[in-house]
Amino acid sequence: MVKNKNSGSGRALNLFVFLSNFSRAFLDFFTAVFLYKLGFSIQQILLYYVVINASGVMWVSLANWLGHKYSFKKMLALVPPLFCLTFALMQWTPINTTSVVILGVIYGAYYRFYWMSRHYFTINESRKGEAANRSKWFTILETVGGLIATYMGALIIDRFGIWAGIGLATLVFTLGCMPIWLSHEQPIKHKRDTARRIWRDIPKRSFAILMLADCVSVAGSLFPLFIFISISRSLEFIGTFQIFVGLAAVVAVYVFGRMMDKKRSDLLLFGAAGLALVYMLKLNVSMPLLFMGVALLEGLFERFYRTSVVRDYIALGQDFNPSKYTQFYLTGVAIFEGLFMLAAWWLHLDLTLILYICAFGIVISGLLRFNDRRRV
Repeated sequence: MVKNKNSGSGRALNLFVFLSNFSRAFLDFFTAVFLYKLGFSIQQILLYYVVINASGVMWVSLANWLGHKYSFKKMLALVPPLFCLTFALMQWTPINTTSVVILGVIYGAYYRFYWMSRHYFTINESRKGEAANRSKWFTILETVGGLIATYMGALIIDRFGIWAGIGLATLVFTLGCMPIWLSHEQPIKHKRDTARRIWRDIPKRSFAILMLADCVSVAGSLFPLFIFISISRSLEFIGTFQIFVGLAAVVAVYVFGRMMDKKRSDLLLFGAAGLALVYMLKLNVSMPLLFMGVALLEGLFERFYRTSVVRDYIALGQDFNPSKYTQFYLTGVAIFEGLFMLAAWWLHLDLTLILYICAFGIVISGLLRFNDRRRV
């Protein structure tokens, strides 16, 4: 696994990534589908994501303040309850715009607190020269953690109801946080960093790639809903699709991880072009059997792409204060994704067009190529 000067904290981080991603794949993956099944319209679901990101700028700043004031380990204690509250409130709120705003703000708190903690610990635990190795292992842990979690989530929710799913996912999420709570938190590096200094020093082309790479997150939020509406109204079908994606991804990461230090930009472009092609196939293939075949291609190309992007993110952050860099990055992501979703909501774009735009953004990120002046 990922090793560093503090192997105990490295193992704690690995376990946290694995179990938290299991919980998120178990329940969080279906968020848009849950909202749709409850009666929210596609326009309301897009507004929900607008609110998540609009409130995200505030939540990221608050998370950074809490991390410095009380420690990031203590701040992480807020995440499992917020995770549970988000999905519990979905079952109780009426179908209106006020509910969309309330749910979006609470989900935004859970989402930004989680990623602020996770990114902070990732950068703070990383040493120069190990970005490629760490990104490889994190991608493997994410993939294995989510391999059967989505199918298990669908099965349990279909058999025992949403409350069983919420309870089990929250329990696993809490267990995943415990290794972090029990580990030693490394002192914060580069304490004098500011957002202005980060903006001045960060390679702009590489930062643009990180922003455009968020198109994968946008697509990941909306594709389950597209599949549910257009291919099969079965959560188990979606879960089975993710198993095929995961199996192909494990193979891709193992092979790709050995090539991380060779022609990184070419591999990014290869992953971006392949993933965009997969998105187009998903949008145009309607036969369930063929759709499962597309899943194998998605697992390969998505992990090619994600591993390259994670490596770039870790490498860029190693010269900065981890919390300030994470705040800078997550604020940029919230603004980028918020404006993207706002435009989609304002222009009443349908899901298919939004997902085509995501594919286009991914291709552009591959064409930009990394500025590799930082040591990795």
